[in-house]
Amino acid sequence: MSKRLFIDIETLPPPEEMRASINLALMSKLENRYREPMGKTGVEFTEEQFRQLALHAEYGRVLSIGMIVEQDGKIIHRGVLGRERQSLRFHLDEARTLRGFWKQLDDFDERQDLIIGHNIFEFDLLFLYKRSIINRVPPSVRLSFARYRSRPVFDTMKEWELWAWRPGIKLGELAEVLQLK
Repeated sequence: MSKRLFIDIETLPPPEEMRASINLALMSKLENRYREPMGKTGVEFTEEQFRQLALHAEYGRVLSIGMIVEQDGKIIHRGVLGRERQSLRFHLDEARTLRGFWKQLDDFDERQDLIIGHNIFEFDLLFLYKRSIINRVPPSVRLSFARYRSRPVFDTMKEWELWAWRPGIKLGELAEVLQLK
């Protein structure tokens, strides 16, 4: 019985009360891997730079994890981890959300099961691992992040680009190109 988990995460910047304790040198180093350096003034972040912290697991937080679990071609679970079932409000208990995610992977078999998503190789799964370590939530499975493989992680962005070193296409753009929209 093979299982396929389709995932996508949504993230938040750190809580406002953490703003003063953010290491500007570390954030500048993290941001330099991507675009414009953060903390240009050397003293504080702009509001936009603070919001961009949501993209860095070192400071950002997991708000929610959208998930569909399919087993032998049938959907057995779909939902959003990170919100209350009754009210549908986000609970903001990141450790609880992460525990729920890893619980879904308790019986994950790397030889036959897949985790599928768009840009999950370099963003979603790495973010989830790092935030799990920070929140002291032990992952239930150690996934391989070996490049150029499509198992146990199938990243639609990487597969579309054939693992070439270039910026990836956004999911909405790919859907448009493939006329899935």
